[in-house]
Amino acid sequence: MNQEWGTTNKKAFAVLRVSSKRQKDGVSHETQEADIKRYCEEHGLELSKDDIIPIVESAFKEDRKKYAAAMDRAIRQKAQHILFYMFDRETRNLTDNERNERLIKEGVIILHYVHDRKVFHKKSPGSDFFMRDIQAVTNKHQSRNMGEKISDACRVKAEKGWFPGNHVYLGYKHIRPKDEKGNDLRKAQTTIVIDDETAPLVRKEYELRAKGMTYEEIRAEIVGDGLAQKCGIPIKKYYVSTIEWRLKNKFYSGFFDWKGIEYEGKHPLFIPKPIRDKVAATFGKKKVKRILGDYGALTGGWLVCADCGCNIVYDPHTKRIKATGEIRTYHLYHCTNGRTDADGAPWHKSRKGMYVSEESLWEQFSTVIDEITLPEELVEKITERLNDSFVNAEAKMKESLRKYEGALAGIDGRKDQAYDLFATGTLDSEMYQRQIQRLRTEREQMIAEMEGIKRSTVGSVRETAISTLQLATSVKSLWNTRSPWERREFLEKLLSNQRLRGSTVEYDLRKPFQVVSQMQRNSKWWRRWESNPRPKAVHRQRLHA
Repeated sequence: MNQEWGTTNKKAFAVLRVSSKRQKDGVSHETQEADIKRYCEEHGLELSKDDIIPIVESAFKEDRKKYAAAMDRAIRQKAQHILFYMFDRETRNLTDNERNERLIKEGVIILHYVHDRKVFHKKSPGSDFFMRDIQAVTNKHQSRNMGEKISDACRVKAEKGWFPGNHVYLGYKHIRPKDEKGNDLRKAQTTIVIDDETAPLVRKEYELRAKGMTYEEIRAEIVGDGLAQKCGIPIKKYYVSTIEWRLKNKFYSGFFDWKGIEYEGKHPLFIPKPIRDKVAATFGKKKVKRILGDYGALTGGWLVCADCGCNIVYDPHTKRIKATGEIRTYHLYHCTNGRTDADGAPWHKSRKGMYVSEESLWEQFSTVIDEITLPEELVEKITERLNDSFVNAEAKMKESLRKYEGALAGIDGRKDQAYDLFATGTLDSEMYQRQIQRLRTEREQMIAEMEGIKRSTVGSVRETAISTLQLATSVKSLWNTRSPWERREFLEKLLSNQRLRGSTVEYDLRKPFQVVSQMQRNSKWWRRWESNPRPKAVHRQRLHA
């Protein structure tokens, strides 16, 4: 161990950095590791396999999460010797350069640049650090210059109609021209072509969406056909969100964005324009309804499986009755069964007993209507009481504001008194400023509290409560006259957390309707309201139960 380093600590920690997986700007992780190991043997440094950290990250940016994590780990483990292959493997920005210099001078770390055979420790002369600063500035300039060249090249490529990104979207792939021997021409520009292996998956997504399917139904259909697996996409990683993203991606329509500018691309298209137009027409709507007439309204992720959490989908079955030759359609729902257990097997071993008719689902949901329907006479009495209570609440709110206004006037008076004391010399400048700052803080706090009172939701709560009660008197007639899709929209206002456990529907009533349901269940008690000796107290108890 070199004694001039001023330490007996032999524990070393190596950071192997490249800027990209394609390794355009330097040597590979393997080359760096081999040289660093030889260096440690020469200088008697102890470097374990677990303390060699390869990272892929730019050294030009200051927000370097992988680099910061590696340095923090080395310091926590008290590995004083931090090894990099070269100067530019450590940093190409001045922030990290100065931070490490401080750690070196404090004796926390000793930096080794293996290829350059250069060591920085707390006894290193200032001239060494000066040369290190020059190297960091040079590296930063090179990175900036390289970035500008790459940015210009990408812009020119985009202007010519070719997507400049390294990774193209599903359904496409990059190909590079080859020489006579079949080797890639490294300097030749790549071309984007259709990927025959993955394009059918994207095309199928567009076709199913054009038919009116929701994203959840598209996923269930493609997973069921095994198309995702054929394209090398694991079921667990075939997300509904990525399906939506692809369907909305302008790249499949012949355009792309680069640095905030839209360009018309020259890449080939494999989605027919009529299908793209149909898919585009489905966006911007709150819901996408399948072209199914009166059926399929309970699908689209609105209802989920209570056991595994997957979506319940609409899956009509058509059968021919042998006796009569009649063709009958059974409108059924079932769990997509897209979740797997720890062994990778489907969560539900089979779908036996999991098919539920739409008629059964509507029948179960109709019980919600009976649950929240209140007599009109009762609603009128409750509304009258609510009006009285909200009038009292608003009066209290106004009274609170008047008190705050009086307190603000008092603060202004105290500020005037403090100034008078300062002007007569009773208070020095420091004490005066302290008093004024305290009064300002009190004033700001009071103003904030007043704003909170002014934003009080008393009025909106009153409107919500009364409109909820009025809805409870007409809910049954509204339900009976609505189409299936309108019924679903109606249920969305009433329910949350809708789930199907086997063939049984479960749900939670939204908070306003929980109170209505409680009042409905206690209707006998309400009919005795007039004879109750303490109606107001009991009413509050029941209303807020």
